[in-house]
Amino acid sequence: MSNHLILSMCTYMDGKHESLIQFQTEFPEFINQYTKERNLPLEGRIIRLVGCDDMSRKKEIYSNFPMYEIGEIIEEDAIFDRIGTIVQTGGIFLDKAIYSGTQVFNRPVSIDESKARDYMIAKMKGFYVPKTALLPQANYARYKPVDENRVDIDVNLDAAVRYVGGYPCYMKRAFGGGRAHVYKIKNKAELYEIYQITREYLMVLQENIDMDVYIRTFCFGTKVIHTSYNIDRPDGQKYDWPPSEFTEGDRLYLDKIIPALCQELLTPFCTMEIAKSKRDGRWYFIDITNGCNFDMREGELSTPIYKVARQNLAEELIHWTFNPRPMIVHSHLQEHVLRQQLCRAILKKQNPEFLLKFAKEIGLDLQNTRFDDEQKSFAEEYRKNYGN
Repeated sequence: MSNHLILSMCTYMDGKHESLIQFQTEFPEFINQYTKERNLPLEGRIIRLVGCDDMSRKKEIYSNFPMYEIGEIIEEDAIFDRIGTIVQTGGIFLDKAIYSGTQVFNRPVSIDESKARDYMIAKMKGFYVPKTALLPQANYARYKPVDENRVDIDVNLDAAVRYVGGYPCYMKRAFGGGRAHVYKIKNKAELYEIYQITREYLMVLQENIDMDVYIRTFCFGTKVIHTSYNIDRPDGQKYDWPPSEFTEGDRLYLDKIIPALCQELLTPFCTMEIAKSKRDGRWYFIDITNGCNFDMREGELSTPIYKVARQNLAEELIHWTFNPRPMIVHSHLQEHVLRQQLCRAILKKQNPEFLLKFAKEIGLDLQNTRFDDEQKSFAEEYRKNYGN
């Protein structure tokens, strides 16, 4: 058994972004060098699936994804996920890790990238969100020809447009997909045309925010880095530091609310898109990219931003590994997962402060022989699998 805590990145590699391969390959080395300089008992690793493409073959990169027995305890104490929402193998592995007490960064209750759910939760919690209407999937709508130039349907799209404030507005997939199927709708003809081609996708219609300032914020647990972003620029130039219109008051406000919003969405390590409205001066939550699609590539970011982001990311991942936060899961599994996290914290000498606080909040009784027995059983199984 390793005497160190183990922090791994769970990742998928292919040749699409060569610089992304560089970041992921260097991750364990960067973590290990950081902890060595500070004499911290922590080891960085990488859990990797590799696609079958020319770039991967030329670089001689291979998978080291573990075969595991479905009931065994996972060795890692913390995992930074960049795979769970895109590869099913990774998703199930991360579920298994959580059930055995591992802290997995950005493994929410529901793993699909649901924009609609994020907007709903953000609004429930008091954050400003553009007016958003959920549309029925187009392949469930009934179409009726009116004449040779017009088709009518039994979905009241006009009412949805009125609700979000008229044209222009945006139509987006309700379930993630990056920038795929994001449309700016300028008139009724475009609305009907785009709606019909979305077919099986669940879509939302959303208010257009007339922006004064647009910011893309990298959130690392409790730390944030604010950047400006322009998708039309080449790689390495898309990101820059915020413009002069971004005031110190804006920075202080967002430094406070962005980590709070990310926590509510169960994605404390993510990229957040926010915009300041010209109409009312408020900051609106536009979109979120979870850790799986993190733009942590020196070829995507400028080198100065990349270095600051990497340093902040490493510091927060290490801090959270030593001071684990409770994993929030479906209610019927919550007690089991928390007990496993506490058993691991005792065995691996993590700071259980946040776990014990959460246990108290949910009324979990740890002052009994049952938990002592569970802790001993956990330690025996861990040592059996990974040595003394």
